Amino acid sequence: NSESAIVYGIELEGKVGLERLNDRLNGFKLGGNLIWSDSELTLDPMETGIWGRPGGFTWNELRGTERSTRKLEGQSEWIYNIDFSYTNEDWGTVATMIYSFYDDRLKAASYLTYDDIWEDGYDSLDLVLSQKFGDEQDWQAKFAAKNLTRPDRIERIYQTDTIVAKYETGMSFSLSLEKNF
Repeated sequence: NSESAIVYGIELEGKVGLERLNDRLNGFKLGGNLIWSDSELTLDPMETGIWGRPGGFTWNELRGTERSTRKLEGQSEWIYNIDFSYTNEDWGTVATMIYSFYDDRLKAASYLTYDDIWEDGYDSLDLVLSQKFGDEQDWQAKFAAKNLTRPDRIERIYQTDTIVAKYETGMSFSLSLEKNF
């Protein structure tokens, strides 16, 4: 692994109550979050020394001199989330729908292929419902449905149409019960 990397970015977040538009929208909120980030990791000689393999690609075929830096693995340049929620504190009810988008990102640094493996951008839609109950509203039931859009996840060699992996993502559901003491 390299000794260091540079990471920088900016995050903007906001949430607004929709009762500002109309009193009948009391309890409804619209929120969003936008993240831009970038990174640069300089490969150390140990990493560049493992490029290629006997009988495989040469240093020049792997563009070794052009690939002395890379992004951090798993870091999207752009991420945004938009949420729409309803809260009724008298009833103890909260319902939230969350849409998220994750831009292309480095999946794996590759020293045996023409370039690194990148994952295409994808989106996700989640629903979370919670309800408090009991004499003192000390119980809470929560239901979550995640990844309702079930996007295909695609991994390809950077800046090519060469797909190295494609898979469907499943939805997940959870149900929980909590007691506050």
